[in-house]
Amino acid sequence: WRNTANGDIGIWLMNGSQFQEAVSIVPVSDLNWKIHGTGDFNRDQQTDLLWRNDSTGENAVWLMNGTEPNRGVLIQSELANSKWKILGAGDFDGDKNADVLWLDTENQNVYYWRMAGTDYIESVFVNNAPLDDTWKFQGVMDFDKNGYDDIFWSNTVDGKTGMWMMNENGYDRPVIAESVDLSWEGHA
Repeated sequence: WRNTANGDIGIWLMNGSQFQEAVSIVPVSDLNWKIHGTGDFNRDQQTDLLWRNDSTGENAVWLMNGTEPNRGVLIQSELANSKWKILGAGDFDGDKNADVLWLDTENQNVYYWRMAGTDYIESVFVNNAPLDDTWKFQGVMDFDKNGYDDIFWSNTVDGKTGMWMMNENGYDRPVIAESVDLSWEGHA
């Protein structure tokens, strides 16, 4: 959780679906820095935090040790300018390192940054975003358990949900799933 008024950060510790406790960690008073995703960027089986400074375009990862930030690392890349929007993080190439999922807002193409830890390797084209802007990105998860995170979308008008299934070759196919009541918002 992030308090958007003062920069405080909290983590809920869960046991399955049961809330255990809330833990406060180091606040970030510069509200231009926003958390845009989580993933294991250094293969230590800890969930790390992906940040973007919406003012400068800088990107960073907090490498975590449980609920404590171990260190922050800036991601060096020439590609992160204002036309790019971070959608989230996931392991899209099956190497057990989190990658960064991006939307090019000028042409609606979706890419991911293939990462080796916190080092940018290359930009990989995934697919064109749904042309209809009623489809909204909701998250990433390995829905088919093949070792590659898939991309979850939902339609804000008719309640349809869908996934872009990923495999060793990248984007594989779309799958339209069940529709949900529009009063519910999905996240993966």
